[in-house]
Amino acid sequence: MKIILSVTTLLLSLACYGDALSFGEGTNTKVTQSCPSVSDKKIPKYTIQLISTQTVAKAKKTIEKLPNVYKKDTHLYKVGCYIAARYKSTDSKQELKPMLKEFQKLGFKDALIIKSTKWHMKTNLLKDPSAKKINPKKQKPNKTQESKEKEQNKELIKVKTHSISKFVHSNMILKADQAYKNGDESTAMVYYEMLYNAGGATRRIKNNLCYLYGKRGAWLNAKEIIEKEKYASKFIYAYAYGALESNQDHFIQNLSEYILIDKTGKLALLGGYYYEQKEDMQRALGYYKMAYEKNPSNWYNIYAYARALDIQNEPRKALRYYEKVLAKMHKDAKNYQLVYNRVQQLRE
Repeated sequence: MKIILSVTTLLLSLACYGDALSFGEGTNTKVTQSCPSVSDKKIPKYTIQLISTQTVAKAKKTIEKLPNVYKKDTHLYKVGCYIAARYKSTDSKQELKPMLKEFQKLGFKDALIIKSTKWHMKTNLLKDPSAKKINPKKQKPNKTQESKEKEQNKELIKVKTHSISKFVHSNMILKADQAYKNGDESTAMVYYEMLYNAGGATRRIKNNLCYLYGKRGAWLNAKEIIEKEKYASKFIYAYAYGALESNQDHFIQNLSEYILIDKTGKLALLGGYYYEQKEDMQRALGYYKMAYEKNPSNWYNIYAYARALDIQNEPRKALRYYEKVLAKMHKDAKNYQLVYNRVQQLRE
């Protein structure tokens, strides 16, 4: 039996799933700049981030422990106040997925694929420690990078003493949002954390921060925000979306208690998609069913459950729920025609 409703179709539906599932507010805003490197800032690059630490020495030790076959393609990057060890820079996320599993087997459990840009990968790259030394007299200092680091250090000091002015606060928000939009997630997170620690984070900033924590699997950091906000569902969804995008292994374990108490069924729906990504349709079906039972009036929940039944070769049950979806969907909805066509096929 041909299943015409693909996982891509489901993901597109999840992305449109109401305001409560929104994350990274403002991220769709196009960034236009009139500088020579604007094209590089728009070219996406993917890399595997092995660790993020505060010292170059620790990052170097990490690289030294790597097998020789990986060392040559692993470099250090200055990202805000942190040093990141990253493996490769490619145009394709899919190309890195097999390698991510290899690094996790080597003990890098927090390794993840991150999205950056060509410009940021070039700009933040630290000099190879094994490269030939340059005569200090002939070497020209990188004033741009140097001034950037000094500026961030000053801002960090002001944040730690909780004495940031309105101007500094606005400037940090601008830099954080600009980095976020440009795909430099590590720098964005550094600034968002500064603002949060100084008590100057808006709900949007907390939302974005939880999403970035999700992508890194930093559950304890996100949980601190969630608990202080009295388990605000928006922040839980933001973390869940980030964790889902980077396929975090502890997704279900971290969110299980919230999945059970979430009456909307949205987290259960994401749990179903998590298992579907792992090609475990039996468990995926269980979570899609849970989402439907929690909120049977929402057509996204019905649609996901119907589609899972269809994939599991239960056409009669699938048809019943597809018909419920059609009854709730507007004819101008994005997936209406797909569902309608599938209903006609199953009826035949």
